[in-house]
Amino acid sequence: MTRVLASLLLGLTVLATPASADDYPSKPITVIIPYGTGGGTDLTMRLVEETASRKLGQKLVLVNRPGGAGVAGHFQLTKAAPDGYTLAIVGLGSTAVQPHLSKVGYERGDYIGVVQINTIPFLLVTSPKSPFKDMKEVIEFAKKNPPGRVKVGITARGSWLHLVMLQLEQLHGIKFTYVPHTSTGEVVVSLMGGHIDIGNADLPSAQTKVVAGELRGLGIWTAERLPEMPDVPTLKEQGTDIEGGFYNIIIAPKGTPADVVKKIDAAFKEAMEDAETVKRAKQAGVSFNYLGNADAEKAIDESYELAGKLLKEVEATK
Repeated sequence: MTRVLASLLLGLTVLATPASADDYPSKPITVIIPYGTGGGTDLTMRLVEETASRKLGQKLVLVNRPGGAGVAGHFQLTKAAPDGYTLAIVGLGSTAVQPHLSKVGYERGDYIGVVQINTIPFLLVTSPKSPFKDMKEVIEFAKKNPPGRVKVGITARGSWLHLVMLQLEQLHGIKFTYVPHTSTGEVVVSLMGGHIDIGNADLPSAQTKVVAGELRGLGIWTAERLPEMPDVPTLKEQGTDIEGGFYNIIIAPKGTPADVVKKIDAAFKEAMEDAETVKRAKQAGVSFNYLGNADAEKAIDESYELAGKLLKEVEATK
């Protein structure tokens, strides 16, 4: 009886032992994308999926779980087993902004920043048929007309795309009407269908359409113009000294073994250094900006603090 009990306990101990890098991964890995298809985060993950799968030796299974500016998918990640077989690629909405605005169902300590894939600037766009030629004209129009006259496509309320627009409103003393979407890809579709006046999108979602003449770039939220779109002025040139963009960071549940985290980090780093992957990313308007585990953790913490500061500044003007 004692021997049987000891064997059972040993079996339970083996089952409860977290995954280690020695045998990881031994099955496909689920990666939650907490946004709809066609947006910058979705595009970024799909660019590195194949190469990262090859480096890890197992397929990455991508699952879109949009909702709440990334909160729904982020929440799902924090409830997964900490074994390295469920990851998520997240942005500022769920890591930095939404935790200040509502009860998201998770704490900062419930997840680990594994590796940063890239940082992506925002791009304000409109239809080629629009009377607006740049963002300065939009701002002048908003000042001369009733508040809310200009409809702006964003992802969810409380996303970083929304927050920088609130800063712009504050700076110029104007008000927009915001139309939420599940992804920046949907924002672009709404613009092309004439359902909104302007859209604040991430660069990968809009750049190729601006270059092709299917959309008009009103302003880029960067310090300097981009060589790929030399005719699109920065917002700073137009009197709006604000820069805007977000990161894409792979996260894992709290308690994921350090050696497993290290292996995931290394695989994505190699994927971002792969010549063919870099080529495809550049064609899509994506530039990789690798940060390892420790620096990814730091980036999340710093963005949370910054979001809190910006939200207080916006609230103070109401």
